[in-house]
Amino acid sequence: MRSLLLLPPLAALALACGGVFEGTDDFSAVIDAPAVVTKGAPFTVTITVMNTANEPQRLDSLDIDDAWLQGLTLTASSPPYKEAMHVPIDNTWSYSYSELIPAGGSSTITLTATGVQTGTFRGEVDVCVGGMARFRSYPLVTTVE
Repeated sequence: MRSLLLLPPLAALALACGGVFEGTDDFSAVIDAPAVVTKGAPFTVTITVMNTANEPQRLDSLDIDDAWLQGLTLTASSPPYKEAMHVPIDNTWSYSYSELIPAGGSSTITLTATGVQTGTFRGEVDVCVGGMARFRSYPLVTTVE
């Protein structure tokens, strides 16, 4: 068996998740998040995932970069995620949803977060649809004052 450590990181992630890289042109997402928040005050991040395929697809997870989470803490999710786990191979926290998105429809996840440290925090949100190895990445930048 070939060691995952010898593969490029994204290929190793795809194999670890049991998938292969496939086209991701059948879904997209829009992330609505404030650029500046007040330390200690809750705020929301809304992630709307659009399914442009002719068949239903499943939102498997949202994977949020550790770099963004260094200054912020997630306190709630609507709908609630099924489980959360750290994925050290790509330095993210993965929040599993298993939300069905109808053909031509959308699904919205609302995250509640709180800034716990002042500074500017940058990272990406990987939106995984139709398998954890099928994802699109979106930037997320928040300044906590």
